[in-house]
Amino acid sequence: MKVLLMIEQCNPEASSGPLVGYNYFYHINQLVETHLVTHERNQKSLSKLIPQENITYIPESQFSKIYYRMIVSTLSYGGHINWPLFDILSFPIYEEFNRRVYKKFEQSI
Repeated sequence: MKVLLMIEQCNPEASSGPLVGYNYFYHINQLVETHLVTHERNQKSLSKLIPQENITYIPESQFSKIYYRMIVSTLSYGGHINWPLFDILSFPIYEEFNRRVYKKFEQSI
């Protein structure tokens, strides 16, 4: 069995959601052949642990980079992360990621 696993936030060096995403990948990959699709911001951390042929990194648009830096991180971080606000504000970034994954893999799936 081959599994295509989409985990936008997948980072073994982070905490919370990104670490949970990495643990999902790690354990599923122990059971079946897995190809991970994740955001390019995770590349530095993942490249230390996973063969790169098993990962596709999806790039982020310039708009999303600016939006994340100016809106998401500014409004949801106030000494601690307001996770509900972070998730709501991150929706456009998730949507862009999903659209780019679909575009890249629609023919092969």
